[in-house]
Amino acid sequence: MKTISEKFYSSHGNQSKMYVVVVKLDSDEKLKVSIRKNAYNFQSHCTLSRWDGDKWQHMVATPYADMLCNQESVPYWSQPQNIELYQQDAQNLIEEAKEILA
Repeated sequence: MKTISEKFYSSHGNQSKMYVVVVKLDSDEKLKVSIRKNAYNFQSHCTLSRWDGDKWQHMVATPYADMLCNQESVPYWSQPQNIELYQQDAQNLIEEAKEILA
């Protein structure tokens, strides 16, 4: 697996932290994980999409209550102290997608 891009940023307009990673699997499948942790729980998400050649197609998601990054409570305007929680959430979804694609 190869990481194509990885971005982490705060969105001050909507009180969110965003983590987006795009990877290419050994099978040449491209996967994108998007994690949004918002000040309001119901606006948070952790989803994985697969590139079908034309557009990103939703594949799997992690419920908000199961997102590891929710363990961290920091103001939306500051950087997280533990980006590893976001990376682990992403890795968990990638592993689930690999099982589905196998």
